[in-house]
Amino acid sequence: MQSCWITRCYEAENTELKQEVSKLRAQLAKEKQVEKQLQAHLTEIQGVKRFDPSKAFRHDVKENVMPKAPLREGNKR
Repeated sequence: MQSCWITRCYEAENTELKQEVSKLRAQLAKEKQVEKQLQAHLTEIQGVKRFDPSKAFRHDVKENVMPKAPLREGNKR
């Protein structure tokens, strides 16, 4: 009889602890989101440019394109 009471107490405590963990995880997720937003805002204010992968391998000059101006005699070797 007493062991059932103890088991119920442990189950109730376990449920309460699980609920507390769930609340703390939600709070942590919110704080991380706010921190990320603030960091993005700070970098925007400071003018820090972010890495743009779409521009990473673009080059203005292509290797197989002939130059627009003819080469001078000294550079034709």
